Amino acid sequence: MSVKTRIQRWAGLAQFISPRRASNSSCSAMPFVCALVLSSFQAIALPVKPLLRYPTTSANQVAFVAFDDLWAAPLAGGPAHQLTHDPGAVTTPLFSPDGKWLAYTLRRGGLRDVFVVPASGGESRRLSFEASSYDEGAMVVAWTPDSRRVVFLSHKDTPVEKLVRAYTVSVDGGPAELLPLNRAGLMSYAPDGHAIVYNQIFRNLELRKRYIGGQQQDLYTYEFQTRRLTRLTDWKGMDTSPMWFGHTVYFVSDRGAGFRANVWAYDLRTRTCRQLTHFADYDVDWPSLGGSTITFQQGGHLLAIDLPSEHLHELKVDVPDNGERTGSRSVPVGRTVRVKDAMGGVDYALSPLGDALLVSARGDLFRVTPHAAGEDLTHTPGIDEDHPAWSPDGQTIAYETDSSGSQQLAVRPAAGGHKRVVARRGLAIYPNNRVMTMVLEAGKKKLSTPSKGANSKTKDGADLSNPSAPTKSSQY
Repeated sequence: MSVKTRIQRWAGLAQFISPRRASNSSCSAMPFVCALVLSSFQAIALPVKPLLRYPTTSANQVAFVAFDDLWAAPLAGGPAHQLTHDPGAVTTPLFSPDGKWLAYTLRRGGLRDVFVVPASGGESRRLSFEASSYDEGAMVVAWTPDSRRVVFLSHKDTPVEKLVRAYTVSVDGGPAELLPLNRAGLMSYAPDGHAIVYNQIFRNLELRKRYIGGQQQDLYTYEFQTRRLTRLTDWKGMDTSPMWFGHTVYFVSDRGAGFRANVWAYDLRTRTCRQLTHFADYDVDWPSLGGSTITFQQGGHLLAIDLPSEHLHELKVDVPDNGERTGSRSVPVGRTVRVKDAMGGVDYALSPLGDALLVSARGDLFRVTPHAAGEDLTHTPGIDEDHPAWSPDGQTIAYETDSSGSQQLAVRPAAGGHKRVVARRGLAIYPNNRVMTMVLEAGKKKLSTPSKGANSKTKDGADLSNPSAPTKSSQY
C-alpha cells in the first residue's frame, strides 16, 4: 500500500497531547505538533457484506440502511434498490403509516437534519433546519398516525446536553412544533393517535451496556387530551424502543438472563410483561413497528416478528455493492485521526522522549514526527488497530487489533517489524518499564512484566521483553 505524505498543521491538537496542559494552547507547548506530518493512503477494495441496520416496514416493503445509504426491498425478500445517494450517513429511517413516505435522519458534514423521500423512490426533501451537531439532534423517532407529520428529537431550547425534546414537522415542510412533553426519547403512537408510549430519557446511542444508574429508561404513556402520564415499567435497567400494537406495547429490555437486550411485550390490560425473543449472543438492535411487522437487526441479520402471531423469521435481502463506499480510493488520513475513541478515551500515544506520536486512522497505526514523512506501521486493510501505547523505554509498541475477529493485544518493535499477538482484550503500559496490564476477555486484569528476566512472560509463554520472539497460542 503506497503512502503519499502531506503536511498538515495541527496546532489545536497540542491541548490534547501536551504532557502538561497549559492555559495557552500555543505551539510552544508542543513544538512538533505545529508541523505534524500526516498522510493519505490508498484504501483497498475488499469483499464486503454490509451491515444492515435500522430496518422499517410498510405493508409490502422493508427499508434499511446499508453503506450509509437508504435501501428498500420487498418484504418477502429479494434484491434491494438504493433510494439515496448522499455523501452523508443515513440513520433511523421510518415508513409513514400509509406507506407512501420514508423519513430519515441524515448526518452530513457533522450536522444532522430530517429528510423525507417517496417510498417508491425520487428526490429527497429536507424538513428540518436544526443543523444539529449532537448525535441525538434532529433524529427521526416516529410518524403521527395520519402520516402528515414526522416526529423528531432535538436539543433546541433545552438547558443541558442530556435533555432532548420531541418536535413534529409537516411532510410538506414548514416550522416545527413542540410536543407537550418536557423531555422525550423513543416513542410510538397509540393506534387511535390520542396517546403515546415513550421514554423520558434518550440514551440509545450510548455504547454502555448493563447500565443500572440514574439515567435508566422506563416506559410511560401520555394522553394528549387529559394530559395524564402513567408509568408502565420500573426495571432497574433498560426498557426502550416502545412499539404500540393493539393492547400490547412491544419493547426492548435487558431484564432477561445476562442483561441481554431482547424483545418483550407489555399487556396494557393485565399490566404484565413477557419475553418474546431469547437471544443470548447479541442484543436486539433498533427495532421498529411498521404495519403489523416488527423488524430489527440482531447479530448482522435482519429479523421480523409478524403480528399478532408473533412469528419470528429472517428477512433475506440482496444488497449489491456498487463500490461507492467500498471501492479503491485515496483518502486523507489526517482528517480521520482518532483523538478519542467511541467512549471518550484517549486513542493516541506520545513517545517517552516526546519526539514522535502514534495515532490511529482508517484502521492503521501511523507514527508521525516533527519534520519527516508520516509512516504507516501496520498496512492492514480490513483490520482495525487502535489504542497504541509506547513502552517506557521507547523500544516497543503495544496496541489493540481485531485481526482475529475479536479484540487482541499485540506488540511490535518501534523501529519496525512484525506484530505478535500476546493476549486478548485491552492494554495499558505503566511508566516503570515493567508492568503491562491486559484486560482479558473474562473482564479480569492480568499483570505481566515486559522487562528482561524470568518474570517477563505471560502464562501462555509470550515473552514480552522480546517482541520478535515466537509465542504460543493464547489460552485467554
